[in-house]
Amino acid sequence: MSIKIDRLKELLKEGEQIENTDKKSQSVWAVETRRIIDVVLGPSPINIHSEAYYEFDHAKSHEEKVAILRGILISLNVSPSETTLKSSTLRADVFLVHGRDIAARESVARFLENCGLKTVILSEQPSSNMTIIEKIEKFANVRFAVVLLTPDDKGGTTDKKPEDMLPRARQNVILELGYFMGKLGRNRVC
Repeated sequence: MSIKIDRLKELLKEGEQIENTDKKSQSVWAVETRRIIDVVLGPSPINIHSEAYYEFDHAKSHEEKVAILRGILISLNVSPSETTLKSSTLRADVFLVHGRDIAARESVARFLENCGLKTVILSEQPSSNMTIIEKIEKFANVRFAVVLLTPDDKGGTTDKKPEDMLPRARQNVILELGYFMGKLGRNRVC
């Protein structure tokens, strides 16, 4: 089985390198990838991975198929790339990204912990003279991320008056949302 998982990891790298305009290579890659997914997950479409089959088969773009393959590897606790760690090295289950709404943060954190999930809240971790991004990288070895988009700031286009600005999430929260979507895949971030 590890040979087939290794092949899936190779296919992920190959898929990431295929040009967006190379439809023939994308098609060949998708057929081979689906065949190996069948071997690794089992051919029956009615099993715990049936959602992965459906998503892969109905993806609208090559990029979506690559992201789904990355998610499958993560769900199997397999490192899809050098930057994603195996589950044995995961420090926690969930990274909780938040803005300035402490009540929302505490409420969601306690809910996650009551569900039995070990939760990382960056502001509760030691800084050790690290920059924020270094700290995020250090504590980001998780299975999932929950991002609270609370209206902590105001923003708008440059032609708006300050009183016409609308509530929005803090920009660091948006950055961390993108970071975790890239690291974990969209299906592991909410």
